[in-house]
Amino acid sequence: MKLKNKRSVKDKMNKEDKKDLEIFKKNKKIIIETLAKIIEPIMDFDLELLANWIEGVEPEFVNIGADSKGNNLPEPSWDKIQSLIKELEKFTKVNLKDNFERLKS
Repeated sequence: MKLKNKRSVKDKMNKEDKKDLEIFKKNKKIIIETLAKIIEPIMDFDLELLANWIEGVEPEFVNIGADSKGNNLPEPSWDKIQSLIKELEKFTKVNLKDNFERLKS
């Protein structure tokens, strides 16, 4: 599936979020090298927006894990996670943690 109509991250941002994005842009190199490779715990997301954002960061790999601490966070369905993995694998390696079993049912 090729995502259509790539939306800008700014399309869903308020004023504070836009400030944060500007800080992110100024520190992109540092963020890429340290933080932008982990999605844990994964929370429900907009597939197109998240995939496009991660692609823009150009990570070498992405680690994805579920909420293993029982925090009752809003989690995506296993089908949605698989769709994200499929999109991410088009441009990077994806590593899944072993804590997704309960989401697969």
